[in-house]
Amino acid sequence: MSCDGNTDAVFEVENRTSDTLIFNWVSIRYDTSIVEAERVLPGSTQLVLFESTRGGRKNVPAISEYLGDAFLTSASGDTSVLNLVDPGIWEITSTERRKLPSDWEHRYRLVVNTDHFEE
Repeated sequence: MSCDGNTDAVFEVENRTSDTLIFNWVSIRYDTSIVEAERVLPGSTQLVLFESTRGGRKNVPAISEYLGDAFLTSASGDTSVLNLVDPGIWEITSTERRKLPSDWEHRYRLVVNTDHFEE
């Protein structure tokens, strides 16, 4: 059994629009050339990124540790005006799941509304 502990980062997007959203990002944890995309159906919440790392971290890791460039588009072609690496737009909660070894989950949730898009 390892004594290092664990930290999970969970990124979710909640779609409160009437259009399918496409969350696009560059993963910087592995290779900056990996571009990922997740579809988020209207009225649903979708897991868009999950990272698990060794070592329990109480402090919330910066979003920029996980997401390089990121952008959000709608299936109808509208582009979001949100800066997706800005921590101020994410609801961030942290849960200590176990003290020894230290085990933490940091959940990042983005709620997207119609007013987050350019026409």
